[in-house]
Amino acid sequence: EKKFKNCINFLYDFREQGIFFGVTPENLFKIKAGVFYSEALAGTFKTDEPPIEKTKELEEHRIVVKYLHDQISKFSSDLEYTKNPVFLHLSEMTHLKTKFKSTLKNGIDGLDIIYKLHPTPAVSGYPKDIAIKEINKIENHNRGWYSGTLGWIDSNNNAHFIVAIRSGIVKNNQLHLYAGCGITKKSD
Repeated sequence: EKKFKNCINFLYDFREQGIFFGVTPENLFKIKAGVFYSEALAGTFKTDEPPIEKTKELEEHRIVVKYLHDQISKFSSDLEYTKNPVFLHLSEMTHLKTKFKSTLKNGIDGLDIIYKLHPTPAVSGYPKDIAIKEINKIENHNRGWYSGTLGWIDSNNNAHFIVAIRSGIVKNNQLHLYAGCGITKKSD
């Protein structure tokens, strides 16, 4: 637990469909009393590397920040976000993180927001439609629930959804583990 103190652990037993589990540092969004919270989590490097001249990571992060800003602006007002990312240090990796906060417009609920936000460029690439087509050509496996959303919405429209990364599924006595990374033109 100490190793993943800034993460959310999850375990769902879907019976015949398997047991889906994992750990994620990525909150897609939360809604509490009409206030919307989200975060851009993109741009990753090894924790033991100095965070100097991380232009590739900053570029990747900026793409996700712009995407979230544009999308969140469509369904909320009074949008605030941190102008400079902070570091989210995990045991082996460090992520760049930017927090968003806004007020939801009337008539917007959590299900509307999932379809407006997910997948973010951190998961699908950008521009999204072109990137998803290319991913489907390149990947020779089904992602299943990997990088999907998990969460809840209550009767007062409070909600919390995460992105299911660093995950696995146990089904029919087989274990499948999933992980991924953001790739930009500067990736090595």
